[in-house]
Amino acid sequence: MQNTGAMAGTPAPEAGERCFVVKLGGRPLADGRVLDTLAEDLAAVRRRGVRLTIVHGGGPQLSGLSDRMGIRTRKINGRRVTCAETLRLAKMVFAGEISTDVVAALRRHGAHGVGLSGVDGGVISAVRRSPVEMTNRETGKIEVVDFQHVGDIYGVDATVLGLLMDNGFIPVVASLAADDRGEVLNINADTVAADLAIALGADKLFMMSDVPGVLRDVGDADTRIRELTAADARALIRGGAVGDGMIPKLDGAIRTLEGGVAAIHLMDGRARHAILDELAAPGSHGTTITAVGGRSRSETVCVTEGGG
Repeated sequence: MQNTGAMAGTPAPEAGERCFVVKLGGRPLADGRVLDTLAEDLAAVRRRGVRLTIVHGGGPQLSGLSDRMGIRTRKINGRRVTCAETLRLAKMVFAGEISTDVVAALRRHGAHGVGLSGVDGGVISAVRRSPVEMTNRETGKIEVVDFQHVGDIYGVDATVLGLLMDNGFIPVVASLAADDRGEVLNINADTVAADLAIALGADKLFMMSDVPGVLRDVGDADTRIRELTAADARALIRGGAVGDGMIPKLDGAIRTLEGGVAAIHLMDGRARHAILDELAAPGSHGTTITAVGGRSRSETVCVTEGGG
């Protein structure tokens, strides 16, 4: 395919280029100045010859619009129940406003983003989640929960993402998918980022959120854990040592490591130039999670969180 749209100064991709998947959480994206700095850093990483795919959530933005529209938001153990009205708003917020804002921010810094969702090009195939019995951590009661228009991924076809990256573009993927009948489903953005990182054979997964990493004391940023193994992460989840919002991120990190990605970095997307700093000086930001311990050299993954 001929690249007719690559911006002047964008390096031509070369065989053997590294690939990073960067998950941007909804809270960092809510601040225009933060988004601008993230876009600046990602454009710089792209100019260094790294192939990039961005995945974004938008949970806070969706909750805010739901409140303004008078639609009740319900979450169970950090997972959103997506009714028909919430799904309609999710399509507006995720694939509309946020996607456009991210692509525009990249453009300001000389990078070409292309906004799409998991529905486009059959990137993500999902099925509607069946009702599940679970213990509500807030009430302590066991209940059967129907998440309604929430999907679970069963397949990924990254062909269109590869074509875009091959031609110098940065795919910007909203966390929506569809089933075989074309029913649109809301997917947890951390899960989307993990599955895409595996499918793309990514070297790194960056998960950017509004927390500085995994903390021993959630009220004290100085208790940041700089390194974890997958076994450590499992132990934290089993022991109830992490909050509901961190659980899907750690679950995604573990699955991503098992899928062959070298390292995951959970980072605060609001910290200026955190990605560039971490690449230059591993350990300076966030929590690095690896399969068996020990950083993967200066190439250690940088990641983001999500609010999907």
